[in-house]
Amino acid sequence: MTRKLLAALLAVGISWLAACGGSGGDDTRELEGEAAVQGAVQATVSLVGAIQALLGDPAAGLTANASAAGDSATTAAAGESMTDSRAIEILCERGGSVDGECREEGGRTFVDARLQNCSEFNEELGVVVTADGVSNAVFEATGVCGNAVPEGVDSRFELRDYREEWRIAGELVRVLESDRLTQTFEPSGAGCSFNDGEAFMDGDLLLQGPGFDWALRMGDLRFSVSSQGEPCDETAVIDGGLTVDDAIRGALFDASLDGLVVDTRVALDGVSEVAVDGVVDFDCIGPVDIQTGERLALLGACPVEGVLGVAPEGFPAAAAAFFSDGLLIDYDGDGESDFSADGCGVESLATCG
Repeated sequence: MTRKLLAALLAVGISWLAACGGSGGDDTRELEGEAAVQGAVQATVSLVGAIQALLGDPAAGLTANASAAGDSATTAAAGESMTDSRAIEILCERGGSVDGECREEGGRTFVDARLQNCSEFNEELGVVVTADGVSNAVFEATGVCGNAVPEGVDSRFELRDYREEWRIAGELVRVLESDRLTQTFEPSGAGCSFNDGEAFMDGDLLLQGPGFDWALRMGDLRFSVSSQGEPCDETAVIDGGLTVDDAIRGALFDASLDGLVVDTRVALDGVSEVAVDGVVDFDCIGPVDIQTGERLALLGACPVEGVLGVAPEGFPAAAAAFFSDGLLIDYDGDGESDFSADGCGVESLATCG
């Protein structure tokens, strides 16, 4: 593993030093020195997991495209992909109700719905979805009521006092919850991903399930997404503010993103391979320059291979190499591991929060 770490250091550049800007200052930092490097590794992994949840996890999508007929509103399940354009009726066939309307006004379509423990079996996902709360949508097109939304239509979604539960054979497997969440989306449709285009997200989102427990707060978070190839290679450029409370990793931090690039490739076995590059200003550490030496292979939110370069401001570039049974960190770029931890290192690494 030491030889792999040395090769990885050469890949990210052993002479690479931190040269970061940002607003993080000594008066706000909690971690310094080697603890800052450990915290940067933990926070970066948590941040990547949160971004993957927002972009790729079907539970993270907002209420997708909606339709209505007469006074009986139908809406897509909130568990659909963030930019999926298929309309899925919720008839509350397993209990509950939906009240709302679909109307056209000034060249736009407005869909307003209030769900009360509305329960429906989603055949595509193979789960029973129960939703409660307010879901509103605006589409920059007409002719949507009672029909699927055409591709390439700009949209705005809003959830309020919303909770959604997924069950398989009666067992709760996923929870999505939000007091207030808005998303605007301007699709480009040029690549292989439903996320192609520009999305703005603002508000809060709770995501819980086996192996993950995220509480996220977004402040004008912007995703600019493009994609190509097969399997699909998706690149997101991200700006804005994101608060991450990762209960699994025990990490809690505010992150300011300015042009962070996250490239995701889904392999044939379904494992996500992720590269993240750019500067992130963590409230607990300050600015951290992040470079990917080898793509991270994520099993859930846990990297099982790959190399991540991190350089907190004022500290030499360090490298963290991930393996199926643990991780190694070289603090000073000499090619020798200075720290090791088992598994994801959740219990061993210094962490924000």
